[in-house]
Amino acid sequence: MKSVRFVVAAVLLLMLPFRTAFCAAQRGSLDILEAVVNEGDVILRYGNGFWSPFFRDVSPREKRFSHVGIVVRQDGLVCVVHASAYDFSGIGQVSCEPLRDFLHDATDFAVYRFDGASGVRERIAGVALSFVGRQFDPLFELGDARRLYCSELVMHALNISTGRKVVVPVAINGCEIVTIDNCYADGRFFSVADKRQFDGAP
Repeated sequence: MKSVRFVVAAVLLLMLPFRTAFCAAQRGSLDILEAVVNEGDVILRYGNGFWSPFFRDVSPREKRFSHVGIVVRQDGLVCVVHASAYDFSGIGQVSCEPLRDFLHDATDFAVYRFDGASGVRERIAGVALSFVGRQFDPLFELGDARRLYCSELVMHALNISTGRKVVVPVAINGCEIVTIDNCYADGRFFSVADKRQFDGAP
């Protein structure tokens, strides 16, 4: 019986940061966030997946986020297009889900916007939406865009829409990969929202 209580207590303790994040969102943070984001914004989060610490720590500069997507609007909802998969099977695809669901278990998040010509952000959103349904790339190979991982999706959406290499891969251990912090490293990005702004919001 003591061992069962220990396991239950441990699970509850592990859930505390995620429960806190969700309660903060319930206090109005997500309402504010939905009001300030625009189509084409890059949204980042640190989640509770098994691989989240790995993807966060691969970033060479800001080791803060584990996942990334593109903000779009669908049927009056603020949504996020992103590529994800089950932790242990690697099976998944590009999907479009409400922003509230995307951030439900996030303990950290931020939003960045590309400062481009008129209409560029709408093009970013449109290109991202065109990827919905493509399979997730569990091998993280950049040579085949028929399969995408999260930061690769963002790279293609930005680079195709702008006609420039806004997001550029880096070489890690001899392999080219798009890290999470590559997705907003270009000097033309500026911060739109950050969880640290919302901490303690009424």
